[in-house]
Amino acid sequence: MSMTMTHNETAVTPFSEVARQEIRAWMARRGYQQRDLAEAIGLKQSSASLRLNGKVPFTLDDLASIAAWMEISIAELVGSKVLNEKRPDPHNADQGDHELLQLDLNQQPFD
Repeated sequence: MSMTMTHNETAVTPFSEVARQEIRAWMARRGYQQRDLAEAIGLKQSSASLRLNGKVPFTLDDLASIAAWMEISIAELVGSKVLNEKRPDPHNADQGDHELLQLDLNQQPFD
């Protein structure tokens, strides 16, 4: 999946893509429109459109607001498969090969 973005956009990850698809599915099941979502979670319709079209990822606050609006849990909203998925290779910001420091079991605070 390509994660191209413009200056004002944030990278859309596989998690946010699945969340977006699930939100769209829940909206379709309930007969909600984009304007309903925007109004319910306090976004401009253009901001809701960017999220629903995968240009900008939904934030955790967005997910919580959407779940509350739909009266479901976040787990129901995004699906248990996504929530239970483990990431075997945690993200390392600089992607360098750094070793973890070996700490003394009787470590004292710095003065």
